[in-house]
Amino acid sequence: MAGIYNGGAANLDVFLQGHAGSAMRVDRAGRSAHVDQPALSFGLLLQPGVLSEVASSRRFRDSGLLARFLYAMPASNVGTRDVRRHTPIPHAVKDEYQRRLFALLEGVPGPAQAPKTLPLSEAAREIWLDMAEAIEREQGDGGRYESISDWTSKLPGAVARVAALLELAEMGLQAPEVSWAAMDRAVRLARLLIPHAQAAFGLLGTDAADADAGAIVKWVRAGDLAEFTRREAQKAQEGRFRSVDRLQKALERLENQDVLRGFKRHNKGAPPTTAYRVNPKVLST
Repeated sequence: MAGIYNGGAANLDVFLQGHAGSAMRVDRAGRSAHVDQPALSFGLLLQPGVLSEVASSRRFRDSGLLARFLYAMPASNVGTRDVRRHTPIPHAVKDEYQRRLFALLEGVPGPAQAPKTLPLSEAAREIWLDMAEAIEREQGDGGRYESISDWTSKLPGAVARVAALLELAEMGLQAPEVSWAAMDRAVRLARLLIPHAQAAFGLLGTDAADADAGAIVKWVRAGDLAEFTRREAQKAQEGRFRSVDRLQKALERLENQDVLRGFKRHNKGAPPTTAYRVNPKVLST
């Protein structure tokens, strides 16, 4: 993907077009390749350190390639695993999975036919639009998803695809439309994946505000702070926050992510102090 076998010249078109299902044409001296209906699926299990190395190629981010992935960043269970415990997959689960998989494969291979369109039901379209509107409002300057707006811009499309897959898995290839139930599950899944994407793009070095926000959270946890003032935060991290503007951007990012809540602490005979309350969940994780 990075062009390691091609002198470092990465050709990302095959991945971008394969994701969208767009026809691919390659006509070069000595060889040609035509793919009218590409279909590409990726499932990658990466160490965080490997993911962070991806940031060395801006083309992965700027081309929109990284925005096309759905991310899951599970907490490490190293040190807490029960090495004596063995939990096999229940037979009922295995049998049901096999039954549904074979049902999807009935008639394959078969004669090539025109792609089938799976429309959204009215109810499914409404909750999809509600989700898309909520995301759009948070993507602008200062919004909760500003630093991952390339990813969240593609999230509604990903949700529609996931809902269609859930519908097919549940109802089979004869499903007439995407139901409300399938779309509701896809939307709930998307909401769970958003903080994972924020964590993943944090490893990719999204921007200085994300890194600064992470430093503040680390300082808060180290001191087990329920509240702090802006002056205290700057003084504790003077090397990082030489200007109040840089600190303010990081604090605003944490407020947008519901990590902090700003308030004015009134002082007798003196101007009020800008202070912040910490979300208790930050200290318990």
